[in-house]
Amino acid sequence: MAATLTVQNIGKTYEGNGRSAPVAVLECIDFTVPAGSIVSIVGLNGSGKTTLLRIIAGLEQPSSGDIFVDGRSEPGPRKTDIGMVFQEVALLPWRTVEQNIAFGLESTKMPLREQAEIVENFLQIFGLGECRHLYPKAISGGMRQKTAIARTLAPGPGVILMDEPFSAL
Repeated sequence: MAATLTVQNIGKTYEGNGRSAPVAVLECIDFTVPAGSIVSIVGLNGSGKTTLLRIIAGLEQPSSGDIFVDGRSEPGPRKTDIGMVFQEVALLPWRTVEQNIAFGLESTKMPLREQAEIVENFLQIFGLGECRHLYPKAISGGMRQKTAIARTLAPGPGVILMDEPFSAL
């Protein structure tokens, strides 16, 4: 179910190491994305787009500001509210396609039968049924990216972040 995302006064500064000065990557970032909207963040390489997405996903802490999903602010990763597809395919190499898609569902309280039905549905939607028992090294780059996208979508997050996910497709 889609959720409203609010980014309020987000800033991120990386501290210097004694030889270099601190670097402010993000300053005073404010926006709201209404539920069901599609938004693109465009900027030069190194401008902080990935850092902003990682902060929204709870994978990195901001130096200032808050993130709200449907008006709720939670510290740390919000496993069910936000899903993220990374630039680099981040599949677990010791898990099959089917097991990688199931990964995001395993931390939910959803019954195993329902989890299996969702995984089966995504295998079919993404055309991955025939390679369900293969490991990531045995499938193409495009199939790996489809698996990563299916894994992100399977738990039904209200907000989906995608950091340049279509290069392999």
